[in-house]
Order: sequence, then C-alpha cells, then structure tokens
Amino acid sequence: GALYISSGSTIDVYESTFDSNSAMAGAALYLWSCTVSLTSCKFEDNTATDAANAIYISGGVTINITDTYVNYTERVGTSTHVEDGLDYAHASGSKCRAGNYGNCELVGSTWSCATDECHPCPHGKYSKAGAGGESECLSCQIGRYSNETATKWCSVCGAGSYATTDARDTDGDGVLSGATFCMLCPQGKYQPDELSYLCSDCTSGKSSARGSTNCTACSSGKYASSTGSSECVDCESGKKATSFVAADDCTKCTSPFSSSEGSTNCSLCKETYFMKGGTCHSCPSNTKCPLGTSVANIVVNSGYWRVG
Repeated sequence: GALYISSGSTIDVYESTFDSNSAMAGAALYLWSCTVSLTSCKFEDNTATDAANAIYISGGVTINITDTYVNYTERVGTSTHVEDGLDYAHASGSKCRAGNYGNCELVGSTWSCATDECHPCPHGKYSKAGAGGESECLSCQIGRYSNETATKWCSVCGAGSYATTDARDTDGDGVLSGATFCMLCPQGKYQPDELSYLCSDCTSGKSSARGSTNCTACSSGKYASSTGSSECVDCESGKKATSFVAADDCTKCTSPFSSSEGSTNCSLCKETYFMKGGTCHSCPSNTKCPLGTSVANIVVNSGYWRVG
C-alpha cells in the first residue's frame, strides 16, 4: 500500500491524494494502534485484494477525518471520531461557508467529505458553516423567508405582511416554514406583528388597505357588513347607519322620515312630504316636495302662487 503507520505513531496528513494504489489490505493507508488526522485529502480508485480499498484500521486507532473524500473504508476494532473544531459547525466537517453545503457521507462511524465541493442551499432555506449535505440546509422558520440561494440566515417578515412560497399569493394565508417571499397583507386583512405567516380578517364595521397593521373603523354614515372588507360604503338614501362609527349595517328609516346617502339619522322627510315643527306633513295640492323639503322651500307648480 501507499502508507503504513504503526504502533504509537501520531501523524497529520494534509492536502494529499491517494490514487490507484493496491495492496492485500489498506491499499492507501494501513493503520495499526496509532493516531492519524486527515485534512483535505482524497482517496480514489485504490484496490485491496482482501480488505479495505482505502483505509484499513486495526488495534485501537484514533482517526480524525476533515474535509476529505474517501470512496471506501473498512474498520476493525477501532475508536473513531471526526474533529468538530472552531472552523466547522458540524461533525461532517465540510469547509463550506454558511448558506452552502458539501458532499459528505458517513462511512462506518466517520464522515467523509469531498474536497472543494460546495453547493448553495435552495430558496427558503439556510445553513450554518460546515454543512455536510443538503439535509443540513434548514427551512426558514415561521415568519421568515429567503428568496435567494446560498443564504446564511432568513429575513424577518415585517408587520403588515406574511411569509409565503408564492409571489402571486394574495389571500393572506402563507406557510409555517420554508417561505421564499414576504407579501403585504391584502385589502380587508391586517397583521400587527412581525414574524407571521397569516393575516387576519377585519371585523365587520371596519376595513383596511393593502399592507395594513390594523383595521380602521367605518366613519359616520358608512358601513361594512362582512368581515374582511376592503372598504366602507355609504348607507343608501332612506337608510341610516346602525352606529355613529364602525357600523356593520344600515336600517331603513320609518316612513315618512327618510335620509340622504351616507346618513347616521333619519332627519329628513321623504319625497311628497315636507318638514314642519319636526314632523313630516303631506305635500299640499299643486306643489312638489322632493326629499328633504321643509315648509320654507315647497315647490309651487307653474300657474299657481303661494299664499302665506
């Protein structure tokens, strides 16, 4: 084989390639009762006739493998582990930066990582430094999102908005995790807090514009009869709002009283009546009384004149 390390030895191997070696056992490395650290190494196309194409371990070996690709390893009676030092966030030990992941495989009880191979985490996910595989790209948590690849953290979705996976989403109902977009709450909904995936409906009697953090009560003479209203509308002529503000309905005036559009009370007389002393009276013959007529402005038909 390429390298034989025996009892009591301690050796560090850096940035080395073991390629196309052959032996009965441990074609690249034969380790016996020693301590070995492999950093940024590569083992490929090594062939053993009996056991362990790449590394043969026997007799109480401690081996630390970091950022190293091993295509095959067989171990016999060994205590192995992977260094989890300051430069690496995970035991897999890839040297990929945060937002990326390496190509690492668990070989026996030791991680093996391909050198110089890093891939970006997809949209809606992030990773810490040293991620050894795509499974270590974590989904953005509730109310956070990432619309880029290779993200080391997810952005906060602010108040008046919600986290979702579809840029065309307009219903205000997003996703709990893995969001890729932060969208404004639609009209008729609101969200007072950041870190949310859901916008709430405005209650009846209130409305909201797009991206609202609260709902606004309907003003005097206007109403919103249902939840989730995008705007408040005027009460029709002949009706009045059920409350001065935040009305959820309009009620019909009691005849012969009436109202103009957008009213909160029925203080006018309907058509064919006129107001006198707070009471509605029938319009006299040969006159016209449009909505809201008072005794002073009764319309006299052509050819007639008013007396008194």
